Amino acid sequence: MRFSSFTARTVVVPLLAVLAVFAAACGKSEEEKARENVDAWLQAVVDGDAKRYCELLAERSKRPFERQGGCEKVAKQVFDSPAGRFTSGVANVLAKAEKKDVTVDGDTGRARIVFESGGQTRDVTLELRKEDGKWRVLSAPAATTNTGGSTGSNSGSSSTTGPGTAGTATTGTTGTATTR
Repeated sequence: MRFSSFTARTVVVPLLAVLAVFAAACGKSEEEKARENVDAWLQAVVDGDAKRYCELLAERSKRPFERQGGCEKVAKQVFDSPAGRFTSGVANVLAKAEKKDVTVDGDTGRARIVFESGGQTRDVTLELRKEDGKWRVLSAPAATTNTGGSTGSNSGSSSTTGPGTAGTATTGTTGTATTR
């Protein structure tokens, strides 16, 4: 049996359209895109890469640095300081954490990172915002140490990391802390 060019077009063109829709559906979810941003942002902190750190930070989060010479200048100063080296170590632990729960609701999201350190379960939450089609970190991470040994404990210590917040600590915090 021989197919005419008309028959081939009537079968092939719709088939290609279905394949294109299927391929688009197989693209990355918003959660995956946001998680990739979080991973890249944490790696920028680990590497002390001020330029990349600022590229992945939400515009609103960069504004406080404008009076101090800009995000890159402040980030570089922090990364080069003893507190910045501590922050890099914390970010390295977070980057290697296996549990990264990312939730997205429209143009906002949260990345909750749970990891073990010093025999304790620790919890870090990053606030995320989608800007110009790309996910950005809105808040520097704040860690809650669950001294009760499990997530969900009502008491703990909070330690904040990142440019402008490196080295600060608060005790007696309830729940997961975030900075804005």
